[in-house]
Amino acid sequence: MTAIDLALADQKVAVMPAPTASFVFRSFLLQLAQRAEQFAKGVRRFVAQFFLAGIAGELAQMLAIGVRKFLQYLCQGFVALRDQVIAKRFEAMQAGVLAA
Repeated sequence: MTAIDLALADQKVAVMPAPTASFVFRSFLLQLAQRAEQFAKGVRRFVAQFFLAGIAGELAQMLAIGVRKFLQYLCQGFVALRDQVIAKRFEAMQAGVLAA
């Protein structure tokens, strides 16, 4: 026999006892709790992404409404300016200043 064989022969092998039913049940409950926690974190991320996407959609919609209101304001100003120019020409025509 070699020195390694003798060293291994002198060592006692530790035998682990079989797990008890309560140990198995507790480890099952621990795994179940960890998976529930991981599921909750995943759902939280999923909901947060949709929430942020919804906010982004709302902001884009508000921006579109704001741009639309601004363009409407500009168009109303243009219409008012045009109407004033046309009204002055009608006044001049009624007064007989413009030759037809």
